Amino acid sequence: ITHKAGRQIDQYRIDSAKAATVKDSLYAKPARDGSQTIYDSKAGPAVEVKRIFGYMFVRPIIDGKQYGWFFLDTGADVMCIDSALAKKLNGTQIGSEVTSGAVAELATPYMKLHRFQLGPVVINEPIFASLDLSSFGKALGIEISGICGYDFTSRAVVDIDPSQKVLNVYRPGTVIPAATVWE
Repeated sequence: ITHKAGRQIDQYRIDSAKAATVKDSLYAKPARDGSQTIYDSKAGPAVEVKRIFGYMFVRPIIDGKQYGWFFLDTGADVMCIDSALAKKLNGTQIGSEVTSGAVAELATPYMKLHRFQLGPVVINEPIFASLDLSSFGKALGIEISGICGYDFTSRAVVDIDPSQKVLNVYRPGTVIPAATVWE
């Protein structure tokens, strides 16, 4: 089998095949890797949130400083950082992946930075897909520096009240307000 995605070509050879026994664990949510996570007890849970056209944006601290807004995307499977910001922060490229669609292909570098913090959640040596997010920022009228995806959301409990200008981020397993409605 030859699979082509842009300039990337993967080939697979099948020598034999038989019915497989499928275990539910193969389809389970991936285990959370907390090895690089610490929780800053001095940081409060409240995080400023900006809402534009139904999207939520937060401002994490990257390597000690805030840089623009990050989409808070509970459906994103990876964290992303704007390619210009990754370059400015001297991120270390640890790999790349080619993504192809009907009209284009894109080489996506994966960058390792030093530290990511949102509320009390601190991730040391976070890994980000590096993408040019400037066109999204122009369309929405704000500086978009990244996307908070699964690597963050898997390490936190996020309490979102749509009527508030803040959301609350908690360490998993800690007590959150009794009035919180789970969805």
